[in-house]
Amino acid sequence: MKHCNKCKTDKPEVEFYVDRGTPRAICKDCTRAKRKKYYRANRKACLSYMKEYVARPEVAERRAAWSLARSRTPEFRKKVREWDKTEAGQESRRRRVNRYEKTPQGIEARKRKQANRRAAGRLEGKLTADEWNEILSADGFACHYCRTPFTKENPATQDHIQPVSKGGKHVKANIVAACRKCNSSKHNKELGTWTGRKS
Repeated sequence: MKHCNKCKTDKPEVEFYVDRGTPRAICKDCTRAKRKKYYRANRKACLSYMKEYVARPEVAERRAAWSLARSRTPEFRKKVREWDKTEAGQESRRRRVNRYEKTPQGIEARKRKQANRRAAGRLEGKLTADEWNEILSADGFACHYCRTPFTKENPATQDHIQPVSKGGKHVKANIVAACRKCNSSKHNKELGTWTGRKS
């Protein structure tokens, strides 16, 4: 046990920050409260110093290397997935999405998404589950364009040979199974003008 000179209480040594091998005389709670008080009183100076510090080339390089190495570890990815499932993680994601949607890229992405939804509502024809399975079997459960086998990581998508935006119908004769990369690369091009996905 150790006595805190600030709050005048006895606490375990783990409740004290260690300075040069020995716990400090002020507990962690009192230290954090002191730092918060100082930050509120000198917020502009603190932010200015942090911006200047982070902008230093050696600091930026060190932070980038550390961030890259950390993001590739399985433990970090697991923590991110667990964080995304929490209420705070979902709220953080909503804030990021809202900020992105206000940027020029986000506005264009939202317009494309809305156009795709409108196009989906105007689809002529209907493709049944049995017909889709027949299309997959005909291509050997591989991409119609690049012949990459479909897997859980590389799922099959429905690509319209004649784009829906150019009068194509959502019927078996106008649909092939394609991987996501080929489908995105083809976009709304016709086969005569699309030369294949660039690897």
